[in-house]
Amino acid sequence: MKSNEDTFHFELTLDELNWLAGAFGVASLPLPDYSRPETSPAQRIEGQKKGHASLLRRGLIQSSPGFGWQVDRLPAALIHWMATATSMLRVERIDKEGGKQVMHIFTSDDQGLSVEMTGSDINFVLYKTQTALKKSLNGWLKLPTKIEKAKGAYSIPQPQTLFAAAWQNPALVEKMLVAAVARSQVQLEAGWAKSIEAVCTLSKIHLNQTDHASNSQLFLCKDKKTLWAGIGTEADEQVSFKTMTLRELNAKISVII
Repeated sequence: MKSNEDTFHFELTLDELNWLAGAFGVASLPLPDYSRPETSPAQRIEGQKKGHASLLRRGLIQSSPGFGWQVDRLPAALIHWMATATSMLRVERIDKEGGKQVMHIFTSDDQGLSVEMTGSDINFVLYKTQTALKKSLNGWLKLPTKIEKAKGAYSIPQPQTLFAAAWQNPALVEKMLVAAVARSQVQLEAGWAKSIEAVCTLSKIHLNQTDHASNSQLFLCKDKKTLWAGIGTEADEQVSFKTMTLRELNAKISVII
């Protein structure tokens, strides 16, 4: 566990989290994407045992005669926060080299909680203020510290799919654009897409027991010096991008967060 004036860091393994969720009667939690290996019933039982033993070693649970197990206030609060959240911000960053990271952000009043997975380890960060949360988010997104404004705007279909194609199969980009933009714009739009080095998507997700629905998305793409942003929804066929300063971006994030 690590802390400073504005943040508090805490970690649980997936086995520990699964045991805690079961202890509180929580069937599932909105965790970020990770590679979930196929497990048999016997493996799941073994994982529960490992999680329970680890929580005991760390002093995060204690036997409470007549009441089962007493759980430390912090992990209990984290389980409750995620289990009762009505919405969250899903943040995904992919880059030209094939790297991908996903984080979920939950807010309550002025406080924030970020959840990120590294293998089977879950990393929690508690933020005392949303100012601290947004500052940390900018660093996580790896945004340029100085942004140069560029002329022009671009309108492209399916941003995440198109940028991935620009990196992996450049010839496919023109084919995707032919059906979506004026023929005179295809080469210009394709050249811009191929110059992008990283794409970030911030999606506001509404949570309920039967469905997870996204009603707004903020797309960010950047090269070494310039940041472009576009706002859309999953249903939009086209998203328009224009350059944006960090001040403008923080204003957009304040709305979507």
